[in-house]
Amino acid sequence: MLELARGGVAELADAADSKSAGALLRVGSSPSTATIPQVQSHNFHTSRNPRVIKHIAWALFFVASSGLAMCTVLVSTWTLETHPIGTGFLLVYFVAAPLGAFWMLLDGWKHDGKLTPKLALSFVPYGFVYYYVYYVRTRTRPKGPWQPRVYR
Repeated sequence: MLELARGGVAELADAADSKSAGALLRVGSSPSTATIPQVQSHNFHTSRNPRVIKHIAWALFFVASSGLAMCTVLVSTWTLETHPIGTGFLLVYFVAAPLGAFWMLLDGWKHDGKLTPKLALSFVPYGFVYYYVYYVRTRTRPKGPWQPRVYR
């Protein structure tokens, strides 16, 4: 047994000198003397692309907002007399989507000078929220000292 261990150490020393990964596992070496490369464990949270997860979350947001609108139109029996506050919220909900889409088209035309594919989000209910988060908020601000806005 002692000779086998010494032989294995000598084999490893020869393999380290040759600097090849295949030389570390030789045919006929015992499992106790051969070196096996360690496999890294799979971490779910760091292995996924964060952009893909963000897009999935936005898609779920769009489906949920469209589902809410569809259920409200098809199932709801609210009227202004029976539920005035709820009906007011629904009115704001249904008015905000087309106004936001219109704002998104105007803003995109103003900054790009033409209709771009990203403006197709205006046809998705509440797509302007995505446009605002990823395109409007991330625009670079002018460099230099801060100047207060002067209203005339």
